[in-house]
Amino acid sequence: MRNLTICPVLLLLCLAGAIAQVEIPTFLPTSDTTARPTTRESPLLNANDDPTVLQGSLKYPNGTACLLYKMGLAVQILYGTTDSRIGVARFALPTDTTVGGFCGVTAAMLQFAFNNGTYNVSLEFTNNGEQFEVSAASVGWVFDSTNFPNASLQGKSAAQNNTQGDLGLFHAPLGQSYLCRSEDSKEISVDVTLFFIEVQVQPFDVTAGKFGQPLECKKDMPTTPAPTTKVPTTPAMNTTSAPNTTLAPTTTASPIMNTTTVPGTTARPPTHRGKWHVRNENDTCLLAYMAVRFEAHYQTNDGSNGTATVWLPIDATADGSCSEHNSVIELRSDVSNLTINFVKAAGSTSWSASSIFFSYRELPAFFIDTANPGQQHVVRADHINLFMTGTGQSYKCDTEISVPMKDGLTLKLSQLQVQAFDVQHGDFAAPKRCPADLPPTPAPTMTPLCPHLPPPGKWVVKDAKGNPCLLADMALQLRSRYITADNATTVGCIGIPTNADATGICGQNTSQLSLSFHAGEFNITFTFSESPQNSSNPGKGDKFGVSKVSVEYFINDIWFPSAQQQGQRVEVTTSNMEIFEASVGQSYQCMRQTNVTLNKDVTLFTQDLHLQPFSVSGYGFAKSYVCPEDPTPEPSWKANIVPMAVGCALGAFVIVVTLGTYIVYRRRQKRMAGYSLLSTT
Repeated sequence: MRNLTICPVLLLLCLAGAIAQVEIPTFLPTSDTTARPTTRESPLLNANDDPTVLQGSLKYPNGTACLLYKMGLAVQILYGTTDSRIGVARFALPTDTTVGGFCGVTAAMLQFAFNNGTYNVSLEFTNNGEQFEVSAASVGWVFDSTNFPNASLQGKSAAQNNTQGDLGLFHAPLGQSYLCRSEDSKEISVDVTLFFIEVQVQPFDVTAGKFGQPLECKKDMPTTPAPTTKVPTTPAMNTTSAPNTTLAPTTTASPIMNTTTVPGTTARPPTHRGKWHVRNENDTCLLAYMAVRFEAHYQTNDGSNGTATVWLPIDATADGSCSEHNSVIELRSDVSNLTINFVKAAGSTSWSASSIFFSYRELPAFFIDTANPGQQHVVRADHINLFMTGTGQSYKCDTEISVPMKDGLTLKLSQLQVQAFDVQHGDFAAPKRCPADLPPTPAPTMTPLCPHLPPPGKWVVKDAKGNPCLLADMALQLRSRYITADNATTVGCIGIPTNADATGICGQNTSQLSLSFHAGEFNITFTFSESPQNSSNPGKGDKFGVSKVSVEYFINDIWFPSAQQQGQRVEVTTSNMEIFEASVGQSYQCMRQTNVTLNKDVTLFTQDLHLQPFSVSGYGFAKSYVCPEDPTPEPSWKANIVPMAVGCALGAFVIVVTLGTYIVYRRRQKRMAGYSLLSTT
């Protein structure tokens, strides 16, 4: 009877098993890129070119010089893009600039026109009978696709100007010239900034075609050395507010008078970029050129929240030290101190920034209406692994790099070039460009199959007491598209060996696992973060997951045969991720193959994965959260379903045979009883 009870259950299970299983496809993120023209639409210099110092004069019709000029000039324009961001166009006046303008008794104008007249910069000079100055300026341009990619006003003409007569540039007494070799800049509107270098100008009372006695600017005084910088390449600015741009017809240059344009020496327009070096026994051992600003949240007197944005001054004092494996630079100013530690591991072929120490004071000049004037803040970030570069190289990145720190503080570094080790002759070695500065990789034409993933490795990170605090079991493979010497696109397949070196940190809310392999030329770092799910009861229902993955590797002939860019180092970091998530106190397990797309060219494949970055006790994993991709483990009784089915069938057969035999026997007994009754009558 027991078998008879089980058989209906088995029948239902068989019907359920007959239902077809539907596999739900997984859609991977794709890269959304906008094609850009391959040919230039204008002769403008790009941001890496040095602007030429233009020198010449405006003349009256009789040939007498009436305005003398010498200057290098660059322009920065903020513009709205079609995806509601802010683009930045930066360019310097090219060597074929046409110079014109006019001379007058109390007013004069100097105008630079270029790119077939579609771009122009005008400086208007006035005098009050005693001294002159630049009282107004204007810039006109066209939103072409080369210099203003993805502009929302594509093809339109625009102009920005300052016409209030209070620009206040280039002051000097009449009869004298204004001289300023140092860098200077001036915003003529919220969207347009002019950058000047090597300026000498005299718009009035010119005698014998020569500059009068120069009045030097304060920046040229011996107490303030003038740094030399370059205009940075255009950084991606993540904001949704569009600049106020006034549409205007294409600006027509003023009638050009007789001019003499003499290209002079090249110079570089000013930015916030400073130049600092650290010396060791009178030799430069660390070089750092960069623009640094920080954004800090603070509380105002009325209880609201404010945000201060402060640039590190270019005259900040530099100090530090250098050794074989550690270098330090400290930059001190009145409002902030920045210390960056660099590390080069013994036997390693690369170096990087390992930690940042930053302090600042809430000075009312920067922290407007602060409730805590003068309050000191100290923030430290460890295990940052920035600027990873091969030995004997410098690291260069014009694109802005954001470094989030604690307490609402963010450091932003741009126009950066740094070399912390092996500095020769006081100058940078060949730079390694950051990925953000590199042109996009061409779309792939083929994707060959990679071999199977390597065997899973087991890695453990321990805390200061030697206790395990992070456990990771997994098989890993890195796949990266690259271009071969014959311009074909193929894929490099790098399996992560089981003996990869594991390092990391374990924090209260953030942990890291870094795997280094193949002589340190390949590095993969996973950053785990906790995300509170129940703010009213922190710690209950909190989840963890991988929030960031960073990959660094060299392109060599072993893993990337016939690659065009042999020896180049590639860095890819993908943040704001939400993968491999489980509740705090659990582990995460996913045995099936999973691919993590870092960008359109680099993908990380995992298999047999088991992770626990928090609440680790010993070397054993806590209860696992199994990923949805893995099949649900079968109950133990399912393993016996076939024997049970056979048993039921045999039991049913025996029962049927027994019942049949019994029925036949009873019928036969009844028939025999009838025969006996008749015979006795």
